[in-house]
Formats: sequence, structure tokens, C-alpha cells
Amino acid sequence: MLSQFFLIAWSLWHRRNKGAIEHVLLDPFQVANPFINTYKPGLPVRIEPSFSMQRVECWQAPPSGFCKLNVDTALFFYLKKAGVGVVLRDGKGEVIMAVSKAEDELHDPESVELLAMSWGL
Repeated sequence: MLSQFFLIAWSLWHRRNKGAIEHVLLDPFQVANPFINTYKPGLPVRIEPSFSMQRVECWQAPPSGFCKLNVDTALFFYLKKAGVGVVLRDGKGEVIMAVSKAEDELHDPESVELLAMSWGL
């Protein structure tokens, strides 16, 4: 069941990329049916990645006696709004402060990131 879900999700993602990159609109059922019809319950589905994995560094706490301020934003252009999130952690990685706020009428990512940093400071 879970394998079938992922096959359908992948086919819809493939359809989306075809439309966004190649400007080709495929019918969702046309894309999903070949996967659904070839799916055999009980047989393991093995998908080999076509890319190489790279190590991603994880967040690290600041040195003892220091604080680390992390900010992030999300832009919702169709709503003409932005979301701002701020987290301040101490040298042990414990949260000192966390804030989030919605902002109106912001259009470019740079100004939203600057706003997030100013909120954090």
C-alpha cells in the first residue's frame, strides 16, 4: 500500500516537472496508470537513486558563552504575505527565544530576510 502511494506521488511529481520545465501538460491518470498497473503487491519495489548523496552539515550549538540567532522566512506571493521565524539558542543549544510573525505587503526575498534578522536582533 505504501509503495503504491509513493509510485503515484512520484508520477504526479513527474507530471508537475514536465509541465514546469517542458511546458507539457500530462493527464494525471495517464501518468499514474502505468505504475498502478505494473505494481505487484508483495513484491519489493526497489528504486535506485540517479544522483549521488552529499553529506549535509547539521546545526551546531555556538561556543559556550555565546548565542546563535537563526532566522527563516517563507514568501506567499499569491497572498502578498510573508512568514518570519526567529530562534535564539545558547551555547548548550537550548532555546532562549522563538518567535514567528506574519507580515503583509512584502515582495522581495531580501527585504523579508532583513526583516527577520531585525526582528531577531
